Amino acid sequence: MKFTELGIVLLFFLLLGCTQPTTEANYVANNNSLNNTADQNAFTYFSSPLFMIYYPRGWHVTDNHESGVFLFTPPLENENDKMAGEFVVEFLDFGNKTTSADFEEHEKTLYNETATVTNIQNTTFKGKSAFVIEIEELGDPTMIYKTTYFKSGEWIYRLHYAIEKNKSNKYKPIMESILDKFVIGNG
Repeated sequence: MKFTELGIVLLFFLLLGCTQPTTEANYVANNNSLNNTADQNAFTYFSSPLFMIYYPRGWHVTDNHESGVFLFTPPLENENDKMAGEFVVEFLDFGNKTTSADFEEHEKTLYNETATVTNIQNTTFKGKSAFVIEIEELGDPTMIYKTTYFKSGEWIYRLHYAIEKNKSNKYKPIMESILDKFVIGNG
């Protein structure tokens, strides 16, 4: 895809992407609806032409539509917190490079030498062929990353989360819930 076309589509994110408070009516028409009142009260959503994502209320949203990156971060827990964790929705233009090996090669370039791949699998995500890679990166703090690549139409989606290993019991279920509720398109 040419950069001009990518720019035009990303401009739509600026014009059409939005965050909105959740209401029960928002979820009724969506197959990935929040299943109970607790979920409805705990989550809100961000919607754009290419995706809809449910994330916990109180999280910060960075809508960098110009680069095709959308970042969702929880607040820091206290003044000693070094990393808030993050959930990233990213749109990539790899041209014809859409194999698992291409995705793995790209992902490995994003980490330092202390990173170790802990899991790789070809799978499906929302009915699309997908590639999932999990990485642990030693450091202060040690981080756990999970990234899912899949193609829908002409877009390559990269859904990625990062959490501190010592907080994985708290944040991994939240991140997996966000993945589970992710909607391709705007619902």
